[in-house]
Amino acid sequence: MKNKLGRFKKGNIPWITGKKHTEETKQKIRLARAKQIISKESYEKMKIARKKTTQKRGYYFSEETKQQISLAHKGKPKLWLRGIPHSKERKEKISKSNHGKIISIHTRKLLSKLNMGKKNPNYGLKRSDETRRLMRIARAKQIVPVKDTSIEVKI
Repeated sequence: MKNKLGRFKKGNIPWITGKKHTEETKQKIRLARAKQIISKESYEKMKIARKKTTQKRGYYFSEETKQQISLAHKGKPKLWLRGIPHSKERKEKISKSNHGKIISIHTRKLLSKLNMGKKNPNYGLKRSDETRRLMRIARAKQIVPVKDTSIEVKI
């Protein structure tokens, strides 16, 4: 079954699954196929079309072909970087719309788990002594609010 967007719904089994043609229907299909006359020219075109659509598994490119592919991709953005970059105004609008949003504790825990260990972008990053010194200076300039931890008695 398909939904309104024309995509198949998850979990639904197609109507044809588990059904088989009867012997009578199979015979009719055989006769219909036998009547079809495909010219050699059409057959060759179909062969070419079939080759284009199937993936080339186990196919190795020659060095010359690899160079051509490399040259064709030079200067173009990577597949995952394609698209129209946002303008500064657009970025500001997005920033303003996200500013002040309260993220639930559940979501925070999920995000925390997602960025733990090797998945963290800074995992295994070795910083130079100069960078560490600059970070230390910047951290020393930060003003950390002092939280009152004494027990308050309500009157």
